[in-house]
Parts: sequence; structure tokens; C-alpha cells
Amino acid sequence: MNYIELKNINKSFSNQQVLKNINLSIRQSEFLVLVGPSGCGKSTLLRTLAGLETPDTGDIVIDSIRVNEVEPQNRNLAMVFQSYALYPHLSVYDNLAFALKIKNVSSEEIKIRVSETAALLQLDGLLARKPKDLSGGQRQRVALGRALVKRPPVILFDEPLSNLDAHLRQQMRLEIKRIHQQLNCTVVYVTHDQVEATTMGDRIVVMKNGEIIQADKPSRIYESPNNTFVAGFIGSPEINILAGHLLKGEWEKVLPAVTSDVGIRPEHLRIQEKTGFKNTGSATVDFIENLGSHNLYHLSQGGAKIRVLQSPVENINVGSHIPLFIKAERMIHFDPATGNRV
Repeated sequence: MNYIELKNINKSFSNQQVLKNINLSIRQSEFLVLVGPSGCGKSTLLRTLAGLETPDTGDIVIDSIRVNEVEPQNRNLAMVFQSYALYPHLSVYDNLAFALKIKNVSSEEIKIRVSETAALLQLDGLLARKPKDLSGGQRQRVALGRALVKRPPVILFDEPLSNLDAHLRQQMRLEIKRIHQQLNCTVVYVTHDQVEATTMGDRIVVMKNGEIIQADKPSRIYESPNNTFVAGFIGSPEINILAGHLLKGEWEKVLPAVTSDVGIRPEHLRIQEKTGFKNTGSATVDFIENLGSHNLYHLSQGGAKIRVLQSPVENINVGSHIPLFIKAERMIHFDPATGNRV
């Protein structure tokens, strides 16, 4: 069941069009992630859904009701912003209760909802504290709690983890996913971080220059990107995109008569022989990144720069000449002229 429908949405600021004919259906209880580089229109799309921006043309439908003219506070959704936006003079309890008080919810009902939300977010022992006495992760949980306490069917997140360090981001990713599973609400989540997108989303919408380039499950986008932009944006380490004219010599044994550009993920290459992998000839080691359980080997071969991700190999140093093997069936072919997958 589609709970939200965005139909032919266009939006411009001055003479610059930032959303171009957006059509998107969001299912009930889905965790949908909007991802793309800065300036691609993802936050504008979220703000348009929230009612903070008005589309120039198109329709926004929530639960079968067109809401273009409905005020943000009446759209039955909640929004969590990049900034915590907490009231510094209020306690955690009062920050959580604020939205309910202005809606004239009874004090008894407020106590129940705040208590339930605090327990869900592990804020029970912090209710008397002011925001200045909280860590970044705790403040982010309070900001999330201010949205959850209203019990909305839809929660919108606008890059909520950008201000946190890497460890806290990982913790909060798990926290938000856990809450989504418990509450079974619909989530629309904006990020520029492809790791957040692939680890959190049931479905990912990749945007560029105000347009939707691809919308699909994370695994489908990773394995079958629509074009070289999506292939390069989703995946870490980044995919290798090799120009067809460079794939000569030994590569022609692997991929005869190459005319297309080829994408190959770093984990589908090896620098030592392995069953199911084919030898493409010799490469030179330019640099080695130690990632702990794996190394990322940066190689040069025939004018191409190639990344290989695999477990460390002894006696491989910068400047070494080594064989390069490929899992040929995992190659993705792209049209050199358009960049589209073929």
C-alpha cells in the first residue's frame, strides 16, 4: 500500500530549478532514504513533503489526501532536523512534552507518552537534565524523542547524524532502525552518506541535479546501477570504472572485443590466483591502505588506475609488479557516450 505519493513535483528558487518532475511512491511502514551529493535537491524534496516549501507544480498525497495546501502542523508527520533544535532552558522532560502541551494534551497523557518515549530512547535517567548537560548522542535522542512523542505515522529525517562523530553515528543508525522496527512507522530519511543509505534503507532513492536517477533496494542499486554516477556514488571503496579502450592485451582473454566501459567492484578483483577469477596480466602497486582485516591495493595497469580490496598479502610492497585477477561475471558494462548501463 502506497502511503505517500509525490506526483510531477517541480520546484524552483529564483531562476534555478531544484526539483525536476519528481514522481515517487512511498509504501506504508517503509524506511526510504533519499541520497545524493550536496545540492541535488534531496532536502528540498523532504521540506516540500513536510510543507515547509511549496511545489511550483505537482501533487503531494498522504494517506489518499492531497495536502498541497495543508499547513505543516496539520500533515500528521514529524521532522527531525540536522540541528538538535532543543530549548536550552527546558529540561529533557519539558523538551519532550512541549509539542503535546501546545496541543492541549492532558497532563496525565503527557506523562504517559514522555515516559514511554524516554524508555524507548533510554533517556529515563536524564529527564531532569538541561540540554547543556547532555552528550551529542543524548541530545540527538532527545531531538528524536520530540518527534516520536507525537506518535506520528510518518517521520522525516533531514541529515540527523551529520553533527556526530563516526562512533556515535553508527550507534544512532542502529537506534533509529530499532525504533522504526518497533513503531512500524513510515520513515523518509535524507543523507549524503551512502553508508547510512545502504545500511538503513529498505529502499534508496539516488538523486542528482534535482532528478531521481534510480530508486530500488540497496542490493539492487549496488549490483545493478543504472549508470556510472550511481555506480560511483554507492559503494565503499568506490567502484573501478575502466575505459574500454584501455582494456586491451591480456584483458581481451577475459572480455573479447571490448567496446563498452566496464565497472568492477574492488572486492571482485584479486592480486593472487583464486578459483573463479581470471588473469588480466600484470599490474604495479602504487599505494596500499591498511583497513584492518583487509587492504585496499591501488594499482596501475595499462594507463588505468584500479582498486583491489582483499585480505592482506605478504611481501607485496609499493612498486611491486603483481598479477591481477578478475571475477569476470561481476563486471558491469556502461555505454561510453551516455554512461548508462548496457
